[in-house]
Amino acid sequence: MAATIKLGVVQKFALALLAISLASMLAVSFYIGEAVAMERQASLLSGMQSSAQSRMANLDKFMNERMIDLLLISDNGSLLAGSNAPMEEKLRYLRQFERSSKTYASISLYDADGIRVADTRNLGKEMNQSSREFVKAALSGKAYVSPQPEMSVTLKVPVLYFSAPLYGKNGSVSGAVALRMLSSRLGEVLDLDEDDQAELLGRDYTVIFSPYNRAGELFAKSSLTPESHLREHEGEQSAAHLMSAAEGGHLHAMAREQGFQNYKGNGWMLNLAEEPEALLKPVDEARTQVLLLGGALSAVVFILMLLVVFRLFISPLGEFVRVGAELERGNYAVRLNVKGDDEIGELASSFNRAIGRIEQIDAEHKQVDKAKTEFMSVTSHELRSPMTPMKAQLQMLLGGYFGKVQKKQKEPLEIVLRNTERLDRIIVDMLEMSRIQAARLKFEFKRADLSDYIKKLPAEMASFMPEKKVKLELRLGKLPVVEADSDRVVQVMRNLLTNAIKFSKPGGKVIIGAREDGGYLLFSVEDFGSGVDEESQKKLFEPFFQAQSAMSRQFGGTGLGLAICRGIVEAQNGRIWFESTPGKGTKFFFTIPKTPVTDIKPINLLITQKAETEAKVLFAFVEHLGPMGREEFERLKASHQLDYAGIHEYLQGLEASGVIGNEAKNALEFDVLAVLSPGKAGRQKGKA
Repeated sequence: MAATIKLGVVQKFALALLAISLASMLAVSFYIGEAVAMERQASLLSGMQSSAQSRMANLDKFMNERMIDLLLISDNGSLLAGSNAPMEEKLRYLRQFERSSKTYASISLYDADGIRVADTRNLGKEMNQSSREFVKAALSGKAYVSPQPEMSVTLKVPVLYFSAPLYGKNGSVSGAVALRMLSSRLGEVLDLDEDDQAELLGRDYTVIFSPYNRAGELFAKSSLTPESHLREHEGEQSAAHLMSAAEGGHLHAMAREQGFQNYKGNGWMLNLAEEPEALLKPVDEARTQVLLLGGALSAVVFILMLLVVFRLFISPLGEFVRVGAELERGNYAVRLNVKGDDEIGELASSFNRAIGRIEQIDAEHKQVDKAKTEFMSVTSHELRSPMTPMKAQLQMLLGGYFGKVQKKQKEPLEIVLRNTERLDRIIVDMLEMSRIQAARLKFEFKRADLSDYIKKLPAEMASFMPEKKVKLELRLGKLPVVEADSDRVVQVMRNLLTNAIKFSKPGGKVIIGAREDGGYLLFSVEDFGSGVDEESQKKLFEPFFQAQSAMSRQFGGTGLGLAICRGIVEAQNGRIWFESTPGKGTKFFFTIPKTPVTDIKPINLLITQKAETEAKVLFAFVEHLGPMGREEFERLKASHQLDYAGIHEYLQGLEASGVIGNEAKNALEFDVLAVLSPGKAGRQKGKA
C-alpha cells in the first residue's frame, strides 16, 4: 500500500517559499542580462573617452610643432626682414619651408607697418593687414596662434594663423611672418573621417571644425550635444555618458586640450558621438535572449506557483469569504465546501459546526420573536375590544345620559376618561408595532405629488396646542410624481410635527422641508426648542422611551411615536435620523424611495439599542484596529463609561502610547460618534 504524505500549513508555506525563491532566481538571471549590457555600455563609453583624450593629445603635439616652426622662421629674421637680400631669395626660403612641412596653405611676410610684402602663393601683395590680430601680435613681439579659425580674405576658406615677429640686426622688430593652415588639417590630425560624428569646439562651445559639415557655417552651435549639457562638464578634462532619448539618445564623450611644451592650448574641446544601435547590437541580442528565456521560465514557475497557492490557500480563503458574506446577510443555512485533513480542513469543519449552532439559535430566536409578536397582537386586540364600549359608557355618563352628574363626581369621571383614551392610544400604537414586527404593515402605493399633502399639514395641525402659537413654515423643493403611500408619509410627518410643537417655545417656529435627493424623497421637520441631550439621543427611537425633560413630563405621550415612525420608514427601505443640539433645537430627517418596495420587510422595534450600540462600536474598533480591536474594546468597557467622553479619553490614551495614529484615531472617533450621537456626528461632517 502506497504511503500517503500529509502536508500541513507550514509545509505548504515552505513549498510556496521555494517557488518564490525559484522565481527570485529567475529574476536575478533577468537582471544579469541588464548588468552585462550596462557593463558593455560602460566599456564602450570608456573607450570613446580614451579615444577623445588620445586624439586631443595628438592635436596638442601637432600645435606644438607649429610653434617650433614659428621659432625656426623667426630665427632667420635677419634674412627675411633685416637684410637686403632679394625678395625672390626670401620667397625661395619660405616656399622650401612650406614644402618640407606639408602643413601650410601659404606663408606671408609683413613689413613693420603691417603691409604684406610677399606671399608664397602670391596672395594679396601690398595689402595692409595691420589691423588683423595675428599681425598686431607679431609686430608687438609676440608669437600668435589663432584661438579659432578665421575666414581668409584671399583664400575664402577657414584657416588658422600662426605668426611671429622678425627681428633685424639691431634686435628690433622689423617685420612679421604669418603661416596659414586650412582648418580641415585639424580633421586629419584628429583622424576624423567624413562619417564620424565629431566636433572640435572652441572655448565658447561653438564649432571650430566638423568632418560631417566641412563647408558649414563657422562658429555654429553644436548639433551633437546641447550646450547646457556641455557646460555641466566645465572644469573636467574628459567625460563620457549615454545621452537621454530627449537629448538624442547617443553615446557621448568629450576631452579638452592639455597643451604640450611650448603650446599652452586654446581651450578647445573634442566632442564625439556614436549611435548606440550598432555598437550595442550584440549585447542587445544577448540580453534579449536572456530576457526571453528568463521570462518564459518565470511564466512557467509563476503559473505553477499560482496553481499551488490557489489550490492550497486562495480557494479555501475565497470559500471563507463567500460563506462570511452569506452569514452577514443572515443566511445561516450556508456551509463551507472545504475538504482536507490539514489545518484548513479542520478549521472549516469547526466553522461549519459553529454555523450550525448559530442556525439553531437563530431558529429559536425567530420562534421567540414570532411568539412575542403574536402575543402582542392578540393581547392588543383583546385589550382594545372592551375599550370602545368603556369609552362610550364614560362619555354617556359624563353627558348626563344616565342622569345628572354632580360636580364632585364629574372630575374623577373625566380623569378616568382621559386615562381610558390614553390607554386606547397605547393599544392602537402597540397594534401598529405588532404589524411592523410581523411585516404585516399595509401600504397603498399610488402615484401622487406628495407636496400637495405636505402643504395641508399646517392647517391640519392648527388645532394641536393652539395656545402655544407655534408657526409652521414650509420650505418645499419641487417633488416629482411618485408611487407612494401618502397616508403613511403624512402619518410620519404628523408624529414628528407633534413632537416639534410640543418641544417648541411659545411663539416659536417649526420648518417643514421636502426635496428630491437622488433616488429618494427627503423630508425634514426642524424645531428650535429644547433639543435632546446626548444621553437621550442614544435611545430616542426605542419603544416607550421619553427624554427626561420638563417638557416631556409636562406634555406626556406614549413613547411609541418615534419607534413607529422608524418602522414605517425602514419597512420601505427608507432611513430616519436626526440632528440635535441641547437648548437650540432638533431636526428630524427621513427618506422614502421614489420606486416603492414590493416586499415589506419586518422591523424589530423591541430590541433595546444598548446591545446594538455596543455591537456597532465593537465593529468600528475592529474595522479600524484590526484583530486587536476586540481586545481594546473589552478594555474600554472595563475601564471607561461607554459614552463619547469615555471613548474619547480612551482613544487619546491609545494615541499617546503609539498604538494608533492621529488620522486613524480621528476616523475611529467619528465612526463611534456617529453611533453614539448621530446628530453631533452629522454636524461635524457638515463642518468638514
